[in-house]
Amino acid sequence: MKAKQRQAWLVAGLWWLFLTVVQLLPSTGKPPAIPYGDKLAHGFLFGVLVYLLFRACAASNLARKYLGIFLVGAIAYGSLCEFVQGFMPARQADVWDFAADALGSVVGATVARLRGREQ
Repeated sequence: MKAKQRQAWLVAGLWWLFLTVVQLLPSTGKPPAIPYGDKLAHGFLFGVLVYLLFRACAASNLARKYLGIFLVGAIAYGSLCEFVQGFMPARQADVWDFAADALGSVVGATVARLRGREQ
């Protein structure tokens, strides 16, 4: 694996790790400073995840068909995170957080596809 490929996969993996830690940290219990700010954060985190996974795939010259796999995987991972949060004392599962995860994943996939066509 070339250095550029390793770097792309490393960045995607580190983002996934960061996303997991953020998803599982105890909640502050305070309302977000921006209305629906937590939903925007969920969408952003998952959108960037799918985008980075696609870029890593593109850097490795893998088929574009993997974008769909990454998209479905990210959505499934979002549902798993919400499920796990339902069992955590300082967190709660929220269907709207999952919806934001899914929507962010779709936006990330769309941006990745559009950027992929430009290159």
